[in-house]
Amino acid sequence: MKIIITEQQHKLIREQIAVPINLVYNQIIDAVKGFGTNPDKLIVALNNLKSQSDFYSLNKLFLDNKTGYESFDDMINNEMEMDNFDDVKKISDKLSLIGVESMYSSGKNRLGMSSFLGNFETSEEPKPTQIPKNTPRVGPTCKSIWSKNLTPAKKYWIQWLSNPITKQKFKKNWNIKNEREVNDIFKKYVDALNKLTLVFYDKFNVKNPSVSNSYAYVNPKEYNPKIYVNCSMSDKEPLGTLVHEIQHILYGIKPLNPEKQVGDVFVTDNTVKMSPKDFLNVENFMKNSENMVNRNIQDASKKYNIRTDVLTELLSRAKKFEREIPGYVCDESEKMSNIMAVRKYLGINPGENITKEMLVPYLSIDKHHTDIFWILYCWALKGFGDINVLLNKINKLAYQNTSKDSETKLA
Repeated sequence: MKIIITEQQHKLIREQIAVPINLVYNQIIDAVKGFGTNPDKLIVALNNLKSQSDFYSLNKLFLDNKTGYESFDDMINNEMEMDNFDDVKKISDKLSLIGVESMYSSGKNRLGMSSFLGNFETSEEPKPTQIPKNTPRVGPTCKSIWSKNLTPAKKYWIQWLSNPITKQKFKKNWNIKNEREVNDIFKKYVDALNKLTLVFYDKFNVKNPSVSNSYAYVNPKEYNPKIYVNCSMSDKEPLGTLVHEIQHILYGIKPLNPEKQVGDVFVTDNTVKMSPKDFLNVENFMKNSENMVNRNIQDASKKYNIRTDVLTELLSRAKKFEREIPGYVCDESEKMSNIMAVRKYLGINPGENITKEMLVPYLSIDKHHTDIFWILYCWALKGFGDINVLLNKINKLAYQNTSKDSETKLA
């Protein structure tokens, strides 16, 4: 099954590497302390807010009364004077940029200049949308969207498998000398693609709860290959997901690359390993490991001009996923599905290479793509090795690999 990293989750990564909300609150406390308020300091503090949730989290901190006020609105109404109209407007405009609307009263003084007359009020925190329980989701729209993407996904794979470079890499990676054996395997690949169909299901009615929150999954052991699509979920990358899942079906026939070769893609000198003697002093090992991780982050930050807090957050989220689904982040089959989907997304043909320059915008979290992030998560877990070395290994792969387990195996 493919686990999607949504735009919301990607946004959350950006938010979590921003200035902590409690520090923004401390900046506001400093801006209002003493006589009067320093509007410039207040604006600087608000510039660190990145989302609606940031503001509403900030507003809750006012309950400790350290500013002398119980809410942000109360502070503005009591600290801002009539001649602070321009400052109030800047505050209102700033909040609007992150989705928080505000209203206030204004007027003109004797000189015809705009004045702030109070009644500043921000919109209330929106309540989360409640999805009705037991609501069927399998409908014509879902079926139409996925069905339209199945043909181009099949075509993409058939073109890839038909390219002589793919066969050459396959033979080399498996050390197969018999050309007929290779042709027979590739014929089975194409036959499976031609037979491939979609099966739609609803998470409220599915018998296997492990797939209720998956976007799609396959059972490579099925004689007639199928991709099971969850119409309860809203996948913005259906074509990429189909390319991803097809890789798992092909693996059930014969992996395009040996698992060890795939696993070695992410293993580097920076990978923290535990030797038998480390079991005698786990505390010392953990301390040394932490020091090594910090050095790896510092080295990668300098090498690729990426902020250390960005890399730290990537590693933190990779560890979180690893705790939730042990082995998934760096599973060899998953990495191969991720790589194939990335090649499709970036428009890279057999024989062409993924380059470091292609990944940098995603590494700095300026752009978002699910499969690229799964590759970066494994890269982080394995010690932030040299990106060029990692890509060189990736580009040598004949292509995919997939799960040898049943439908419950995440893909």
